[in-house]
Amino acid sequence: MASLYDLIPRVAPYLPRCPDAILRQALREVMHDFCASTHAWRETLEIDTVASQTEYTMSPSGNATICHVRDVRVDDMPIRARWNEEDTLILTSSYPAGKAITVDVALIPDYANATYPDALIERWGVGVVAGVLARLQSMTAEPWFAQSWEINERKYNDEVARAKMINMVGKTGQPKPPVTWIYG
Repeated sequence: MASLYDLIPRVAPYLPRCPDAILRQALREVMHDFCASTHAWRETLEIDTVASQTEYTMSPSGNATICHVRDVRVDDMPIRARWNEEDTLILTSSYPAGKAITVDVALIPDYANATYPDALIERWGVGVVAGVLARLQSMTAEPWFAQSWEINERKYNDEVARAKMINMVGKTGQPKPPVTWIYG
């Protein structure tokens, strides 16, 4: 896991006299917004089946909530399922004990979260930095105001669009197979 605050040296030189607390808050807010709009923070949850049970509690790691269930499989076979706001996975039928359920989820961090998977910060740190610069440099009454905020906003929006495309199409460029969900 990596600290979001490792990005401060990439942001601070462009924001003269900006207090550290404001930098940290902006980093947390921009990363939250980025993850919420792109579903870039993904995790695979593993659950063991219990005989005759159709409901399972999903527990993502870190200070995050599940915003989207991307795929559910039992022993590598796709299945139909639904989930609710209490992070309960509801299968359409029960399975024998000992089967492996894998659930691919997208996560949204809590606003106070500053720890993320290394790969997430490495892959999307440039976009988060651009988003922080756009947000803070657009504050006209502050000493760190800069006209370049619009350029940084475009960079951030480009990274958001790229992340959405990758999550929709996948790294191979081939469309992902459709997954049937029942929402209830």
